[in-house]
Amino acid sequence: MSEFSPTRLIGLDIVRGGAMTSVLFAHARYLMDVPNDFLFLSITGKFGVELFFVLSGFLIGAILIRTCEREISFPSLFRFWMRRWFRTLPAYFAVLIFVWIVFNEIDLLYFVFLQDLVIGNWNILPVSWTLVIEEWFYLLFPPVCFLLFLISARWGFLIASLMLLLSSLLLSLGDYSACAVDAKPLLCFENDIRKFTFRFTSLGMGAMLAYAHRHWDLRKSLRPYLSTLKLVTLIVNVVVLVFCGNVILNYPGVLPPAWSFALFYPLMGIASVFLITLMFVWEPVPPRKVATFFSFASLTSYSCYLWHLMLVDQARIHLTSLNPYIAAFIFIVVSIAAGGISYVLIEKPFLKFRDRVFR
Repeated sequence: MSEFSPTRLIGLDIVRGGAMTSVLFAHARYLMDVPNDFLFLSITGKFGVELFFVLSGFLIGAILIRTCEREISFPSLFRFWMRRWFRTLPAYFAVLIFVWIVFNEIDLLYFVFLQDLVIGNWNILPVSWTLVIEEWFYLLFPPVCFLLFLISARWGFLIASLMLLLSSLLLSLGDYSACAVDAKPLLCFENDIRKFTFRFTSLGMGAMLAYAHRHWDLRKSLRPYLSTLKLVTLIVNVVVLVFCGNVILNYPGVLPPAWSFALFYPLMGIASVFLITLMFVWEPVPPRKVATFFSFASLTSYSCYLWHLMLVDQARIHLTSLNPYIAAFIFIVVSIAAGGISYVLIEKPFLKFRDRVFR
């Protein structure tokens, strides 16, 4: 269990905290004299984001399965939405208002998660592309689950998860080929595929993992094979990171560009499924200080993620006279601290209110 709550799992805290740490290191490279010398860090950052997506699909999928089994009604759907929005919107809106007041930049479309569909840019709050994907997932996936669960209690949720995964892949098919022949293919890949509003593939994988656990109890069924699971997870993650690293560092890698683009994030999602499954089944017991760090990093990861790119921009302005490694260290420490402050001042009060009103 986590140091901060008896209901939190240290294995999943390590995944979430590790994912956030990898994102921080990936963006800290922009403080180096030659950022592209550290381009390999961008692979770990991208993988960290996919870990977040798969973990979100797993945890939200587990909540939705229990909700469907207990009560399928509009009040239960409304309660689900309220609990998710009280979890995600206050800290997000706080950052948007801060940017509005301090930098005089505002676009109301950001408040309704239409910045990609309508204006197609992320200039005001670049990290918001992941929030757009998450919020549309929260909005669209639960009603589909409810409907299909009414048709089939056994298979409805699995079918909804497959629809989520496959629809996302099909919607992006044209973009893979288009980006492959674009004048700046990697930039096209970054903007048109990676930040696509309905890129639900990894979320769908996480939801399918939740279904597997609900019906087959992953801990009970896989723990006897833990050593094998560790080995397979290591092999899968190494192969996927080598492939994805080859695409970014030696574009287009070993495959034609369209195939490299099409496989890049689904493969990261599959690797994330293996890693999350391992940490969920394993339940490691790290030293107390290590466990405390990852629990704290996990608990504050959302706020840290929202603030960290703004902080790296400020570090690039105000820390230029320092050694780049010292500047990177200061950026990482300040980002983690900002996440903690935001969690205590913004997230935690709204979460307490949520738990009182929407049990």
